Amino acid sequence: MNPGLAGQVDQLVAELENQTCLPADPVVSVCMITYNHAPFIAQALDSVLMQETDFPYEILIHDDCSTDGTTEIVRAYAARHPERIRPVYQKENQYSKGRKATPQLFKMARGKYIALLEGDDAWTDPHKLSCQAALLEARPDFVMCYGNVAIVDAEGRSLGENKIPPEYCRDLEPEEIIRYRCVIPTSTLMFRPPTDLHDWFGNVNRVLNGDSFLFAMLARYGGAGFLDFSPSLYRQHPGGIYSTMDLDRRHVESIRTMKVIRGCIGRAYRPWITETIAEAYAGRSEHLRRAGRYAGLLWNILSLLCFAVLRRGAGGFRRDAWEALRQLRKVLTRRGGAAAP
Repeated sequence: MNPGLAGQVDQLVAELENQTCLPADPVVSVCMITYNHAPFIAQALDSVLMQETDFPYEILIHDDCSTDGTTEIVRAYAARHPERIRPVYQKENQYSKGRKATPQLFKMARGKYIALLEGDDAWTDPHKLSCQAALLEARPDFVMCYGNVAIVDAEGRSLGENKIPPEYCRDLEPEEIIRYRCVIPTSTLMFRPPTDLHDWFGNVNRVLNGDSFLFAMLARYGGAGFLDFSPSLYRQHPGGIYSTMDLDRRHVESIRTMKVIRGCIGRAYRPWITETIAEAYAGRSEHLRRAGRYAGLLWNILSLLCFAVLRRGAGGFRRDAWEALRQLRKVLTRRGGAAAP
């Protein structure tokens, strides 16, 4: 038999054997993604395994062809906990090919609810899953729920702050979520997967901000409940993709994500995200102006005008055009030596 084919058969057999040990009807599927998280992955897995529940749950973990020993750690945990862990091991890195892991994990998930955790973060409260599942059971109007997180560095030292500002520590309406008027830490999220999840979630591969895409699309089905606890750690370290990104790149990727959301979310919700896109263009212009990056600023102003012409109604166009012209005037006065108004 071809060695490559033999390896695939062995993996399939191992996965089938593993599934025979799993709970028949898990209430929660914990979806974990990891890549080169060797210093952190054991803590992440332990934090899920320590959950105290009166219902069965499963752990789906996707290792994206790690090269630092993460794969071996995941294999060891899967061997020790075959009744709980369903691993996926990639032979080639999928993220570098533009393919995210979450669509595959969501298709594998058998739970009534889905919780998310990345391999460099960890949960700190053993009752996280039970508290969140109880809330979603009691509140069918919530499609998701969340809590706060403590921010730590690579060594786990507290950076002395929580991620969510106090004014956002509350239940959220769908419009607030779609308009980006909230902060939802991904590692605290639990959601009720809609029946058409797989019809639209593949579009997540078109964006960098997959969590923002998921939150906005879920908000079509209900609001978000806030639980007043901090069940997770959010780790800032040099290997983090988004936390180490420069501010202008964040602006660019955020706008790109919003545009994909706008194309997927449906006509009834489109005005909310459209308004937010225009605001994001304005925010980027202000950043570029302060940084003295005038070529990028002029291009951003033109992009805002194009967006206004192609996507906005008459009233929105007038507002966006006026904002673009106001920004252009600032650039010209600044370049001419006068103080910007």
